[in-house]
Amino acid sequence: MRFYTILAGALFCSIVPVLKAAPEPCSAADLTGAYGLLQSGAILSVGPFSSIGVATFDGAGHWTLAETVSVNGDFSPSVGSGDYTVKPDCTGSLMLRTGVSAPVRNMSMILLNYGNEIHTIVTNAGNITTAVLKSIRSRQCSNATLKGDYSYVQKAASPLSNSRAATERSLRTRSPSSSARERIRSMPIVRDLRPPAAGAAIW
Repeated sequence: MRFYTILAGALFCSIVPVLKAAPEPCSAADLTGAYGLLQSGAILSVGPFSSIGVATFDGAGHWTLAETVSVNGDFSPSVGSGDYTVKPDCTGSLMLRTGVSAPVRNMSMILLNYGNEIHTIVTNAGNITTAVLKSIRSRQCSNATLKGDYSYVQKAASPLSNSRAATERSLRTRSPSSSARERIRSMPIVRDLRPPAAGAAIW
């Protein structure tokens, strides 16, 4: 009799589903402190764009960003501030002002790992830019913080005015064959990616 009682109990436990607590909804409070930012992409009619910097969130819907920006190969510092909103499903939006004359930078975002990581995409027209932000665990950094082995991945873009001419100059020093020269002539020409005029908006 005892055997059947144990067997019935085991069957009951295997049938009853395990109750799990519902995930907590996300909120603006999930974003607090400093985050390292890495952004890359392009601005149509302008050229490649990238930036690296530190964003700081106050947990109440306001944030600041200090970054070094590269626009078509020209570097400059940039400082801005703005607002953010977070929905219960962990999606949200960011708005950044970087100056009186500069357009507002609008972004959509998603929070990962309880707000320790953020993925964003700029939603301004003509902008193809994404970014990843990761929480900085400690503000007490020094040279000793970097120790051990690291993997290294680098992405790059070059605003070359004529890739065919550059390739032809490179191969000419090695006396290319006639077939190689024909392949070079058939390469498409990459047009100039000129920087914007002084005072022009890039966002």
